[in-house]
Amino acid sequence: YYGIAPFFSDIIGTHTIHAISKVEYGKQWIQKRNLDPQECLFIGDTDHDKDTADAMNVNCILFSNGHQSEEVLKKKNKVVIS
Repeated sequence: YYGIAPFFSDIIGTHTIHAISKVEYGKQWIQKRNLDPQECLFIGDTDHDKDTADAMNVNCILFSNGHQSEEVLKKKNKVVIS
């Protein structure tokens, strides 16, 4: 919709009710692409997204104009953008 897809190598998400977790999706993607987790960036808008990034051992930026406030997110992550 916003035309940002060309700026990303992949965009991973789910719209199903299957039980696979964000962590599992991410780990599978890292393995499939043969990537160094420390060269990956997870962008999220919840404190759970930070937990997911940590479980995947990847860098994380949280976005404060989503599901949780900047104050909540800053308690969880150093880098928060709005």
